[in-house]
Amino acid sequence: MRYTHMLRALATLPLLFWVSGAPISAAPIAVEQVIAELQPQTDLPIWVPDEVPEMEEVYISFYTAPDAYSIYFDYVPDCGGATACNYGSFMAEQNGQFLTIDDLNPTVRQGMPQDKIVPIRFENGMSGQFVNTCGAYCMARVQWRLGGILYSAVIKNGTQEATVELANIVLQGEERRSGRS
Repeated sequence: MRYTHMLRALATLPLLFWVSGAPISAAPIAVEQVIAELQPQTDLPIWVPDEVPEMEEVYISFYTAPDAYSIYFDYVPDCGGATACNYGSFMAEQNGQFLTIDDLNPTVRQGMPQDKIVPIRFENGMSGQFVNTCGAYCMARVQWRLGGILYSAVIKNGTQEATVELANIVLQGEERRSGRS
């Protein structure tokens, strides 16, 4: 995929939100601020979750291109989506391709879950797929296509349930803006 070159152009937004008192439920995202940063840099419709489940605080970093964007949910400022300090992400890619069985690691490693692809249905009735891939860490990924764009919600070492919940939060919203003006 193209995500290697995406990291070179990564920009960081210093957004920190704190949810205190109650057990961790979800950290809110300043949607309008994220849109203001993304909109001038992409042609794609922008979808942003209102919150990130299972996080107490979240720092947002992102990558944009005319035909793709990634929004990273980081634990610390200046993480830039790096694995060590990243919870997960939401991505969109024009004409992106679903992961297939050929993309998975067929070797079962001791103590690691086996890579898998499972068809899923979202709360709004749309269909997609859950993909779990493991290497040094596991990536729980939910993918769906809408209007020729491949969308993915990803949680590092996540579960299918948590990743589908993040995707449903995105899908319960609405397209926030069309891309570049």
